[in-house]
Amino acid sequence: MTHADLVVTADAVAPSATEAQPGFGVAIRGSRVLAVGPAAGLDAVTGPDTVVEHRPGLLLPGFFDSHNHMLMTGMGMLSPNLGGCKSIAGVLDVVRAAAEHAGPGQWIVTSPAWHESSLAEQRMPTAEELDAAGDGHPVFMRRGGHNVVLSTLAFRLLDVDVTGSEPGATIIRRADGSPTGHIVGTAYVARLAAGLPPVPEARKRQALAHVADAYARAGITSLVEPGLAPDDIDLFRRLGEEGVLRQRVRMMWRIAASDRDIDGAVRALGEEGGLAPFRSEWTSLFGLKLGADGGVETGFYRDAYAHPDDPAYPHGKPLLSPDALRAICTAAAATNWHVGVHCVGDAAIDTVLDAFEAADRVSSLADRRWSLIHMMYPRADHWPRARRLALTVTAQQPLQFALAAGFRQYLGADRARDIEPLQAYLAEIALPVGGGSDSPVAPYEPLVGISSSVTRSTRAAGVVGPEWAISVGAALQMYTSASAWCAFEEDHTGVIAPGMAADLTCLSANILDAPDALGDTEVTWTMAGGQVTYASEGAAR
Repeated sequence: MTHADLVVTADAVAPSATEAQPGFGVAIRGSRVLAVGPAAGLDAVTGPDTVVEHRPGLLLPGFFDSHNHMLMTGMGMLSPNLGGCKSIAGVLDVVRAAAEHAGPGQWIVTSPAWHESSLAEQRMPTAEELDAAGDGHPVFMRRGGHNVVLSTLAFRLLDVDVTGSEPGATIIRRADGSPTGHIVGTAYVARLAAGLPPVPEARKRQALAHVADAYARAGITSLVEPGLAPDDIDLFRRLGEEGVLRQRVRMMWRIAASDRDIDGAVRALGEEGGLAPFRSEWTSLFGLKLGADGGVETGFYRDAYAHPDDPAYPHGKPLLSPDALRAICTAAAATNWHVGVHCVGDAAIDTVLDAFEAADRVSSLADRRWSLIHMMYPRADHWPRARRLALTVTAQQPLQFALAAGFRQYLGADRARDIEPLQAYLAEIALPVGGGSDSPVAPYEPLVGISSSVTRSTRAAGVVGPEWAISVGAALQMYTSASAWCAFEEDHTGVIAPGMAADLTCLSANILDAPDALGDTEVTWTMAGGQVTYASEGAAR
């Protein structure tokens, strides 16, 4: 008889995250689940050396975030933090403090995890304000993945094209035509960031170790890292081989950010010996990440914005032209790559579906799990097309939680209430729908996303679109087995079952049977691969 190394019992266990089983336990041997069932029935696998522990609360599969920029989040945690700022003065105080400790000529690069809707002035700082606070240091103030504010010195050092001719980019201007310092446009912002001094690998390792601890405290055991460059893919692969990762990292390659990248991307897909999908215990590379549009103020919509940043483009701007998106998707269809495309506005979703249909004519997309990432503003005519292509959605309710006030400002209240319609995803998509955060743009803690999924509560706009709310069980399933399926990991994690990875998290309350307790519930214990990665004080008895 094979005996367990550890038997963990709990007040209740939810093996598939949808139904709580009182008095159950989980037997673990090495890095795998050996057995799960009523605690009394685990006596057969309990030997003299087996450790038996009881954990109050609800034991679940470890949380799996379907869209989490782990490296960017970690780097942001080591950078000047604007997340707690309530005013422009507070933002400038953070920059001023960073300048006081910076070496001669050192760049001040702030964390991207903030939003101007949290500031009393409801605006970005200006280049001139950053000049004064930066005290001679160039300032690069990124907000999420689509926006940056630069000081005047940073404008000059990065040789910013202020003519507005850069495709897909918008230079925000004052009434007199002078730049404010705010630049919108994913691909252009990324190219500007590439002009910063390179980040040493040791710094990236430090950031990843720091964020891994935070994720363990939040119950995260797996995630999809969407949109990495080849060097960072290699770094994660090596960290997995070294055995130092605390979360399983399933990666996507950002192969193209704008039309200028498409020819090279298509060639790269056909190169012998080039970057190729792989899968190992702690890391995998399974997909290509593309972007059709941006975020709150940078989506691409059929109807005009209520408040456009660039009046010349009232519907927003696509990041990739229809021809470019079609070219890379049809090239990928002839390979074994998975493809996921970021699409927020309904016009962007139109272009993605057009490109996927062209790809399907090259090679059937059935069973390939190509995904609509975010799909934040779907319309009724999108669903039949998505079902015919067997597409899935990876949804991020934390974006609605964090950015609802911005969506309401830019789109108007009627459209804003239909952003991230969770109930529609589950009703209209015939396949598992992944749940995630899009950290650092939105909070990474799964319990924040799950709570907002159930209540549709937001950080600054109250309850928005309550008709799209889902049950606790549905939300938990999105954050566990559904996300695992979206990353081709359903044979390895996402449920508690014999032979599956021992990836578990314990909550302080049984939120399946007592959903009203969700707001006060905490993660008390996390295990990944049979190793405890987090335990709160008093979590076991």
